Amino acid sequence: MAFVFVKQSASVGHNGAKVRLSKGDAWDDGDPVVKAFPDMFSKRPEVVKSSVEVVSKKVSVFEDDPATLAAGSNAKADKAAKAAAAKADKGEKAEAAKASRPAGAVEDASADPAEK
Repeated sequence: MAFVFVKQSASVGHNGAKVRLSKGDAWDDGDPVVKAFPDMFSKRPEVVKSSVEVVSKKVSVFEDDPATLAAGSNAKADKAAKAAAAKADKGEKAEAAKASRPAGAVEDASADPAEK
């Protein structure tokens, strides 16, 4: 038995009855309501709770399709590399600005940042 998860809370009509779907609830993927409203469900939950901080945990819903997993991994790696490059560039600019100040100069914390 596989599970699917409600994407958004809603009430739907099914076989003359009102059925309440609550965001995040798990449903059996073979349930008639799931089959009647497949767009209301996702194969993975949007929120996963934990009692401890999760640093990095790779979870794949594409375990049976290595090509799709590899494509997704490359996109994430590219995004992370761009973010790291932007952060490094920002740090270099800050260091250059600090180095161009006269020795002993102190940045005025009360000045408006837009005026700098």
